[in-house]
Amino acid sequence: MKLVSWERFQEINHLKQEINRLFDRISSSAEPRATEYNVGIPSIEIQENNDTIWLKLEIPGVSAEQLDIQVSQQHVSVRGQRPFPENLGSQTQIRSEFYYGKIERNIALPALIQPERTIADCKHGIVHLKLIKQQKNHRKESGESKNVLSVFKGNCSDRRRP
Repeated sequence: MKLVSWERFQEINHLKQEINRLFDRISSSAEPRATEYNVGIPSIEIQENNDTIWLKLEIPGVSAEQLDIQVSQQHVSVRGQRPFPENLGSQTQIRSEFYYGKIERNIALPALIQPERTIADCKHGIVHLKLIKQQKNHRKESGESKNVLSVFKGNCSDRRRP
């Protein structure tokens, strides 16, 4: 019997190639595939100092009318819809890696905040939220939420910070 040297990653490379082929076939379809279970999750960045939390959400191509942003003392909830592209006319879509459809994200905040003092802005597809922390001796336990969408209007890609 002849011994054959074992290629450690040969099976893994083969599996990787098969998975890549599968995703290439799925994503090459010109028809967008959306189901009620598909949900886009916007990317976020959170920064804080002693009295403020800054939250940025990446939501390009979505207008303010398509977003619902709810702020409570402990969470920020974002829901919305990124519309499918309009009729392409004589063009044929070859490939699309953009996500279209329902967008949703619930973000737990690192500290309690004062929802009524939230400031929202949108610039180049990035939603900016300035969240003021509650003072240690000023903790309310109400679960009320504030919709901060009315703070900015229009398409996120067109809005400039004041």
